[in-house]
Amino acid sequence: LPTYKLLKRYKKSDSSLCPLCGQEDGGHHAMSGCSKLLKKATIRHNNAGTLIVAAIYAGEHGNQLVAADVGLNKRRATQGRPLMAVKRTICDSALSKSIPNNVRSQLQKHSIPDALLYRFDSKSRRRHYTVVEIKYCR
Repeated sequence: LPTYKLLKRYKKSDSSLCPLCGQEDGGHHAMSGCSKLLKKATIRHNNAGTLIVAAIYAGEHGNQLVAADVGLNKRRATQGRPLMAVKRTICDSALSKSIPNNVRSQLQKHSIPDALLYRFDSKSRRRHYTVVEIKYCR
């Protein structure tokens, strides 16, 4: 990626600063750190997330998907496609009743993974969670 930091090192630019925001440029900055490109980075993240969540939903573990925060149903609605039975926040039934209400509330408001799969094993009486977070390499 020909960032201004790299271009300056190879004497192809006089400055290592991002021409869009004025901050130090580099691979991480260009891919997800530039405030002027933040919306594009979020769209890229949510597009990838939508594809991943749709694949999970269509697969053998689709019935375990209980939450997704990648703009999934918003995007599907604008495309005229049917919405998935997936909420943006963690549903009550996925949380143990032994969790105090104030903690439960905080989890539902502030702990929003890109996707969450939940399965209750009635034989062992255990809850199984799979958290999906999409990250791009720096």
